[in-house]
Amino acid sequence: MDLNVFKSPSLMLAETEQGWEKLMPAADSVWSAGHVAVTMKLRETATEMGLYLESKELAVHTIRIRWNHRFAKPVMLFGDHWERGYGDMGWSGLQPERVMPWYFMIHDGLSTAGFGVKTGAGSMCCWQVDADGVTLTADVSSGSQGVTLGNRILKFADLVQVHGGENMTPYETTRILCSSMCDQPVLPSVPVYGGNNWYYAYGKSSHHQIVEDSMFISAMAEGLSNRPFMVIDDGWQLSSGTCNGGPWIGNRDFPDMAGLANEMKQAGVRPGIWCRPLLTQEKVPESWIRYTKGGHFLDPSRPDVLEYVAETMSRMHEWGYELIKHDFSTFDLFGQ
Repeated sequence: MDLNVFKSPSLMLAETEQGWEKLMPAADSVWSAGHVAVTMKLRETATEMGLYLESKELAVHTIRIRWNHRFAKPVMLFGDHWERGYGDMGWSGLQPERVMPWYFMIHDGLSTAGFGVKTGAGSMCCWQVDADGVTLTADVSSGSQGVTLGNRILKFADLVQVHGGENMTPYETTRILCSSMCDQPVLPSVPVYGGNNWYYAYGKSSHHQIVEDSMFISAMAEGLSNRPFMVIDDGWQLSSGTCNGGPWIGNRDFPDMAGLANEMKQAGVRPGIWCRPLLTQEKVPESWIRYTKGGHFLDPSRPDVLEYVAETMSRMHEWGYELIKHDFSTFDLFGQ
């Protein structure tokens, strides 16, 4: 398969506070229009390419890059999700409207290729593929506002691509691409497994019930040195019932979160806990709040909000919880 996103694009657009602008080739690997410029730098190894944005005066929301390509034969595509799969991840034919966050794989019946964005990108990136080519969309916004760079240069993405041979399975090619997308993976040393009380309790639980759940899950893993987790889901926080956000302290059904973690360990499980860090009913500074609807939705682009989230996580860790399930993060970032 000869699809190549390291070659010169067919089209590049930038969305600023003034609307969409078409960028034109201005110099070697530089595309620009007015005050906006994008530079594409191929690494010496030729295995990845950096994308850099400059805009001294205008706030920029989005960069869109298009590579025209006619597929010689029918293809199947596999893509990722922003947050998590809902039983809808798999190989399918061309669907131009399908958004594939971060990376996608393409198979033509003989060989497989993969195209992705490395972790740690300075934007939210997704791919779309149609019969005439490939489009990459990179949202560089800061919250709901365009990014204002001034004299700074933003590296908003590092692109990687992999072309598997005819003797390489789609699975093997996908593994190679995903490995190349992350230079510093954080992987567990043993399999992570266990229980979570949401799917029978649905937010109505108690200290006593969690201890019982822990004893049950522990018994199911009798004799194993790698102990299972038991995760306390929504319902343990103070505002449970009116808002599934903070403050992240216990309630009348969960009077001692540190003591509960200790009892769970004594039952033979590793304690885990759920939270929604960007929603709270606490009184917080107005500058932290993106909007209020049943609680305050916090702006994580603010350093003091990140400090608040870090303090929340540290407190749970100090209580003795070894796994933190943070939920709704993409929903609370984008409101959808």
